[in-house]
Amino acid sequence: MRNITHHYNTVTNKKLLERQLRHGRLGKINISLSALGQAVVAPQVCNKPRETTETVLNPAPSMSGDTEPQVRVDNKKANRRSTDATFPDLCGPPCEALTKPENILASRSSWCFVPHPGQQQLLNYVLDISRPKDELIVETSSGCITRADFWTLGLNKQMESTIGNGCFELITKIVQSKGISIYIENLYVTRTWLAPYGCDPLQSFPTDAQRMDIIVLPL
Repeated sequence: MRNITHHYNTVTNKKLLERQLRHGRLGKINISLSALGQAVVAPQVCNKPRETTETVLNPAPSMSGDTEPQVRVDNKKANRRSTDATFPDLCGPPCEALTKPENILASRSSWCFVPHPGQQQLLNYVLDISRPKDELIVETSSGCITRADFWTLGLNKQMESTIGNGCFELITKIVQSKGISIYIENLYVTRTWLAPYGCDPLQSFPTDAQRMDIIVLPL
């Protein structure tokens, strides 16, 4: 049964990749296969000189044997998922500095941030309801976030706890960068505190909870 399922998944994935590649060649967006066999979007909008950034070439062999355009990605992000390598840093160091956790503050500059065209293109790609809902978009330390998870965050739907935990993970990094200790309980765990489960919340707390500056219990 496991072998049958494996072959079924292989055929399904191959058909999906072929369809994505075919749509990429016919449309304005260039879709190619990465070295890991992932379908990546590679918009040709970044005209930075090679000397200004440390980059590597990410080979993208085609399933038909044709040579596909290569995608320039940041060396530090080369092993991340397709969306990291797909949309390189289009606005330069100022944008990168503004979005680092240690530089995010409760200020107007943070909340009034306007996405540049590259970021807006990435946002549109992630929220596109015509694309596969199960495509892996972001992998965090607490889980894997798919396109369907992002739909619940960006399309005015009931939020999926997986992406809620991803947002809280980012908030944790921001707070810790200010030298403040924080603990945010997992959204799937807090649900078990309610009926009909009625689990004891104290059993979920870390052993050093009394030394935390902030404890957040999202319900």
